[in-house]
Amino acid sequence: MKKIFILSICCLMATLFYAQSVNYTVKVDRVRWYEIQGLPDNNCFEWTEEEYSARVWFDDNINGIDAGGDCFQCNSNGGCTISPNFTLGSRNNTCAETINIIFQGFEQDGGDRCTMDPGDSCPCGPTTVASINFRNDGPGCTTYGSYGCRNDHDVRVEICWNYVEYDNKECTSPATANVGSTAFTLSKECNATDITSCTYNDYNDTWYKYTVGNRFLRSLQIDTEGSNYDTALSLFDACGGNELACDNDSGSGNLSNITLDCVPSGTTYYIRISGYNEAYGTGTLHITEFPDDITAADAPVHTNITNDTTYVAMPPCERPVPIE
Repeated sequence: MKKIFILSICCLMATLFYAQSVNYTVKVDRVRWYEIQGLPDNNCFEWTEEEYSARVWFDDNINGIDAGGDCFQCNSNGGCTISPNFTLGSRNNTCAETINIIFQGFEQDGGDRCTMDPGDSCPCGPTTVASINFRNDGPGCTTYGSYGCRNDHDVRVEICWNYVEYDNKECTSPATANVGSTAFTLSKECNATDITSCTYNDYNDTWYKYTVGNRFLRSLQIDTEGSNYDTALSLFDACGGNELACDNDSGSGNLSNITLDCVPSGTTYYIRISGYNEAYGTGTLHITEFPDDITAADAPVHTNITNDTTYVAMPPCERPVPIE
């Protein structure tokens, strides 16, 4: 069954864009081969057709798996420059701050054109030629480079990125929730604050504000049934106020359910939906009111009145009701 924890916790949260997850794309803007005669490490000069090849990858500081590796080719003698404007790949909803550019270049003298073999001339890489702190330049598209692993091959890239944004990420700007069902999306955050008392590492969150209507409630149920990830729920009386209730797994499976009894009309709750151990996904917030209505057929009115009692009580709220 549900467990409700009472705790005072501040819910002030930072809004710096470095705390936001981002989407980004890496594009090869230019690849260049050229001959520099007379340098000690240069062995690229040939009188015959030049069959230059290069490959470019990237990874980031969060996901170390390489993306890209596409082969770029040139047949010009004396060096060449190509501008493929080719997208190596993209990542979505990531907390990455640094993108590593991995470059390999060589002159193909035998074997597979896009594989650097022992007999190939002018070899370099694959090696990380740049680690770019792309967030320093702000959202948008920025060109970086050129970067190379020797003085006669290099690459230039373009990185485009933006926020993963939603309006109700902060307690100070919650979405309004009403009785019934509200669909929500929980996105990944990077440097958020964990303020829910009954779960663990639930940094990813979204906020709703709900106000009880003009009626006294026998009970109020708030749950996340139908969500596709391990949810957590907590209720606050204000931003920076008290945590009134908290639940992790009282719903179906790993979903959350909070039930409050005897809720006065006009009560406002700030609802924090989060995810256990950094979980995130999509879900549904359900709010169900059970009015404390003495006119209902199943109202638990005391039927045995003794000692000339002039009031009856309505369990569980024990709210006196005058006898007519």
